[in-house]
Amino acid sequence: MSDYFPEEVLIEILSRLPVKSLLRFTCVSKQWRSLITSPSFINSHLNKSTNNTHTHLLLLRYTCLNPNQEHYSLRFDNKTFNHYAQFTSPFKTHFYFRVVGTCNGLVCLSDDRFGDKQNIILWNPMIRRYVALPKPSLSLDSYSPYMSVLGFGFDLLTNDYKVVRISHFERRKNAIPLPKVEVYSLKTGCWKALTCGVPSYNMVEYFWEHVFLNGFAHWIAYKRVGDGKFHNVILSFGFGDELFHEIELPETVAPSFRLQLGVHLVGTMIAVSFIDNSANRKCVSIWVMKDYGVVESWTKQYNVDFQGGLTLVFGFRESGELLMGTRGGDMVSYQPESKRIEKHGMRGVKGSFYASPYVESLVLLDGSNGHLQAQPIEMEVTCWTL
Repeated sequence: MSDYFPEEVLIEILSRLPVKSLLRFTCVSKQWRSLITSPSFINSHLNKSTNNTHTHLLLLRYTCLNPNQEHYSLRFDNKTFNHYAQFTSPFKTHFYFRVVGTCNGLVCLSDDRFGDKQNIILWNPMIRRYVALPKPSLSLDSYSPYMSVLGFGFDLLTNDYKVVRISHFERRKNAIPLPKVEVYSLKTGCWKALTCGVPSYNMVEYFWEHVFLNGFAHWIAYKRVGDGKFHNVILSFGFGDELFHEIELPETVAPSFRLQLGVHLVGTMIAVSFIDNSANRKCVSIWVMKDYGVVESWTKQYNVDFQGGLTLVFGFRESGELLMGTRGGDMVSYQPESKRIEKHGMRGVKGSFYASPYVESLVLLDGSNGHLQAQPIEMEVTCWTL
């Protein structure tokens, strides 16, 4: 492998490098390319990236109307908020994709917002590779669906990336039938139907959000418990056991109108935002579950008045600042203690804003999935032969 380093030393050094450098180094020699694209090295590099406490990255996405274009970027989640990388979406849709979520460098996209095709893509923007998922085995046309939601995550036990789809169908005589649930496995490249433990809860139509944490996908879900009354919970799905679970919300927000609630990730904790319209001035309250799964650990952090044109919360920074949208279409940071608002030079369609912690990785570089496709990698690379 090298005249200067034992192979294990070289692996230790390379596994600490950023993805951009490793992509260049695949052209050093066939041996280096074989090493860097091997599943064992990809896992080693991912472990190093995940445990890196010095560099925190934030994936941001927004869409402009004229021209209609999606903008993706990675920024350092520190005081500088400097650019780390920028990407132009290679995918075409009616308007813009829904970002379902991110996990280990992969971004799950779905074009369900403005059409019924629901093309689903797993994309690693750092290495410009993606997998277009096959159509689910369940034909939705025959069921006249009115909505479906997705979850994306990683099964640590089987080392597999999975997508879960929960499809709800037309109400009949005010009754909501049990949804149909399917799970896609990146390892097998196939969808399978789940028939046991299907939840009786419904999801928030169109505006649904999803958070992946501790091996589980999380959504806001609800049941109708009376005329105009609802009971909301966090519905979770384990990618390991492929079972659904419920997490109760704080008593003060559980009976709220479902469109007033959002689920978020704050560091390693689940959080809920609640838009309160009862006061004279519209505000949003932030609740955090300090101890995962323990209902008694729900803690109200603060209220944010919708002043200065603030309209929605779509993410949180490492510092505790909120990422919010304004009526004018600006993506801003909001400091809850000082109430300081900072613009970042990003303006787009408010509904297109997305933010999530991001870990860069080489996942998909080994080409082990038969549906893998590649984009041209835009970089100047000089190849050597050793």
